[in-house]
Amino acid sequence: MANRKSSVWKYFIDKCGDSAQCSLCNKSYSNKGRETTSLKNHLRSMHKKEYNELNEVIEGEELKKVIKGNPKQSAVKEIKSDIKEFFKSTKQWDSSDFRSKTIDKRIGEMIVVDDLPFSHVEDLGFMRLVAEIIPQYKLKKRNFYTSLICDDIYKSVFCKIKNIIHEIKKNNKFAFTTDVWSDTSAGVSLLSLTLHTINRKFQRINLVLGAIPLEERHTGEYISRKFDEMLNKWDIERTSIHCVMRDSGANMKKALFLSGVNNLDCAIHKMQLIVKSGIDSEQEIIEVIRKCRAIAAHFNHSTMAQDELNKIQERFQKPKLNVVHDTPTRWNSTLYMLRRTEELKEALCLYAASQSKISFISNLEWKLLSGSVKLLEPYEEFTKS
Repeated sequence: MANRKSSVWKYFIDKCGDSAQCSLCNKSYSNKGRETTSLKNHLRSMHKKEYNELNEVIEGEELKKVIKGNPKQSAVKEIKSDIKEFFKSTKQWDSSDFRSKTIDKRIGEMIVVDDLPFSHVEDLGFMRLVAEIIPQYKLKKRNFYTSLICDDIYKSVFCKIKNIIHEIKKNNKFAFTTDVWSDTSAGVSLLSLTLHTINRKFQRINLVLGAIPLEERHTGEYISRKFDEMLNKWDIERTSIHCVMRDSGANMKKALFLSGVNNLDCAIHKMQLIVKSGIDSEQEIIEVIRKCRAIAAHFNHSTMAQDELNKIQERFQKPKLNVVHDTPTRWNSTLYMLRRTEELKEALCLYAASQSKISFISNLEWKLLSGSVKLLEPYEEFTKS
């Protein structure tokens, strides 16, 4: 109380008797019994600035007393300080902050490694995840990550691979595989180039050096020009090439002849052509494959039909399997379709008995289907090895 009173007397002059004079405006006020209530009221109404300063002094003095006599209050003060620090730490980082740049790089690497579309960074789920675990990080638009990957990350990876190639070619030669294939998702044809070699520790190294779009007719001259561009990009001389494996297409043969490199037909590609030719030569097998494709198309275009097939599998206590449709240009996908159809034999027969919407497969055709699967499986194993 003494401290509280002494603080008030900073602004008053004690007069004889029961009065005190304000040192700011010279007005006198009663202070009987040395009480300061009227003095404080005067400051509050007439001198607000000084009154606020007085309160700050009093509160500071009382807080020191409380903390000294009550450790719990000290803990509360520390907690409040921690809360302030927390809100300060959740302030979003500037784009130039090294922490923000580190997260930028990790997101870019995630898109590359997981083969994700650039639009992934604008998906709601990803945005909510980042906001929850790294609230300080400001997520950018996908154009930013596109530039980051296509410029910074690509250059970094390009330099590392180029150094690997440079070190290996000092003591070894390279083999290559090249092919023209279609990217159905992008609607373009691509020429790919893959390097195969071993390092000094006899470890196999396979590097995809390029998959460039072909914008003109796939003539031997055009493919040769594109092939040479990829080799020159990686500083690979013709003397460093042992052999190039390719398919047996006339345009590919001509392209590599024009590029002046040793080249051979791919044995697996030839085997695939033989298998496809063998399948196409047997009318009975063609008819079985036609029926299997029609069945697959029926279930792929009808969720109700697929649900009914699942219920039948439940009754037989079988795992729920979906039909598989093949891709005509890949003979092994035809094998997968035939194999899955055989696995669904009981369910499909029961479905066909109650529905007339799918072709009925006879007992002879089931035997032919089963025999075809057994015949094709060794070829699939060979092409995988």
